[in-house]
Amino acid sequence: MTENRIKIRLLPQPEDWHDYVGERVWTKVLWGGTRKIFKILNSPFFTRGISRLDIVDVVPAPDGSGLDYASTIQKSGHSNIWLQVPSPLPKAFKYYWSALQELGCRYEGHEMDTEDGKKILYAVDVPAETDIDNILSILERAQDKDVWIFQIGHLAHNRGKPAGN
Repeated sequence: MTENRIKIRLLPQPEDWHDYVGERVWTKVLWGGTRKIFKILNSPFFTRGISRLDIVDVVPAPDGSGLDYASTIQKSGHSNIWLQVPSPLPKAFKYYWSALQELGCRYEGHEMDTEDGKKILYAVDVPAETDIDNILSILERAQDKDVWIFQIGHLAHNRGKPAGN
């Protein structure tokens, strides 16, 4: 099942809101002649500008800890949204998440301690064919109701139409 799968390290920007110095994501090894390239299989939690299914190039990590992201070869058209949600989940979470899920979104979750207590961080994958204006509207309504705080990790979509159009 994990054949041709490897974790690579993404290096977030040091000025970001968190203190993570790197995160690892699963990738699928793709072969391009004599050079290996990789397809990102996760939505990053902390690294801006990268989304699920992007095709990337890597370099050996200078500290010898594996492979580091070097550049994006081909964008997938997916966007990546981050949600910070109180733990335990607010009652309205399921209602708003269901609306996003119906539009094709999926997430991965990670619980973390913050100055304001425990939070769950969700990395939300927004498929390329999804209407981003509708997604942003749902995100903003839920944020206005204190269900979550959201940030855009990577916006591949153009406002007013799906990505790639």
